Amino acid sequence: MAKGDLKKIVSKAAASGGSRSYKEARPWGYYTLLAVIAILGIAGIYYSRYEMQHPPKAAPAVQPTVGTTWHEAIGFEICGSFKSPLAQNPNLGKVGIFTTGNGIITISPKNSSEAGNNATLAKFISNYPGLNITSSEIKLPKNPTYVAGKKCPGSNQKSVIKIAEFNSLSGSNYKLDPVNPAKIKLANNHSLTIYYGSQNGTIMAPPSRDILPEISHPPTSLPPSSSLGPSGNPTIKLPTSPPST
Repeated sequence: MAKGDLKKIVSKAAASGGSRSYKEARPWGYYTLLAVIAILGIAGIYYSRYEMQHPPKAAPAVQPTVGTTWHEAIGFEICGSFKSPLAQNPNLGKVGIFTTGNGIITISPKNSSEAGNNATLAKFISNYPGLNITSSEIKLPKNPTYVAGKKCPGSNQKSVIKIAEFNSLSGSNYKLDPVNPAKIKLANNHSLTIYYGSQNGTIMAPPSRDILPEISHPPTSLPPSSSLGPSGNPTIKLPTSPPST
């Protein structure tokens, strides 16, 4: 074949189909992928900037935290009168929920096992050797065990065990808690009375309630005298029920 004829064939092939085939074979999927990557990259930059400028707010810690100090009065009303306050914790300094013998529970958690929702009456009981409170009995160190269903001296009714919680400074708010110390969270400037007596008796706020203002220095406001018990503290009258023999 002559050299001139070969040039004509090549030129003809280029003119008739070469350019059209190249256009049809352009990688549009590749360009689309590049565009998607670019868009995602820009979106990621803006999102990262937003996160830096608007960091998520941490949930507030449940009180009391380690380093916090609360105080709550506690008393044991047994057959119509209060027992002497519990003596100072024998393990004082090793636990963060304790009493110094003044009828006040100091809640000053040392670690997470005593902090937040773990700051319960059950934790105080476990920190105090020889003390136990259940719905069936009360054990106080150097005292007999007080068993539900027994009768107090001079009473014809079987005794019950109750736990009353007072808003200790106003005295106008109170509630009867379930006798389940694990579910009773300790509270600052409140009072607890552990009651053992007649099922229609009167539950008084603990006498140690009176010293809470001196310890915590909150504003003081006492309830009307008509709602005060013999010691000057609020009372709860249990529902009247027929004598049990």
